[in-house]
Amino acid sequence: SSWLQAAVEGSYVPLYIKRGTLRAPSDGSPLILIGPGTGVAPLRSIIHDRGDASCRLYFGCRSREKDFYYGDEWAAMQQGGRLGALRVAFSRDQTKKVYVQHLIKEDAEEIARLLVEQDASCFISGSAKRMPTDVREALAAALVSTGTASTEEEAQKALRRLEQVGRFKIESWS
Repeated sequence: SSWLQAAVEGSYVPLYIKRGTLRAPSDGSPLILIGPGTGVAPLRSIIHDRGDASCRLYFGCRSREKDFYYGDEWAAMQQGGRLGALRVAFSRDQTKKVYVQHLIKEDAEEIARLLVEQDASCFISGSAKRMPTDVREALAAALVSTGTASTEEEAQKALRRLEQVGRFKIESWS
């Protein structure tokens, strides 16, 4: 961080360890994991703990060459059957920026099917700026575009119901 970078030797650096909120269900239901940037770290833990072909990971970063965290590991996990789908968005590798919410919209049918028919859990992890809101809107749009929900309001209500039963969680920080 810029604060830490500006600190001088001997500065007091407060450090807090806080238990995360994301826990994979033990029932083997599918997982939709969305973690741009460093948000992928808690999701990596979930995949290591319970990874199988029912795990679907959406990862986003600026550049494949500069910050595709754990790229080789994801490929090995897919080959080993510990990760089903891996969808990556590299926002600066082409003229038009691509983010994880764009991939979610592309995968609307699969997302809706997993959430509605297969009782998937969806976990979002990362920056608290725009990403959680944009991803939530993309998930709601997926439910509407597939006819799973008839309106944006109904889709948001469905996501709130999933939150209440622990199947939709957002862990974010600034």
